[in-house]
Amino acid sequence: ISMSGINKRNAKYLAQAIKSALLEIQ
Repeated sequence: ISMSGINKRNAKYLAQAIKSALLEIQ
């Protein structure tokens, strides 16, 4: 398992999820 690859993908997905969540809250 390549942690760097997983972290990169997760970071991108999490960033997008957080962005949309913050936009919904506002």
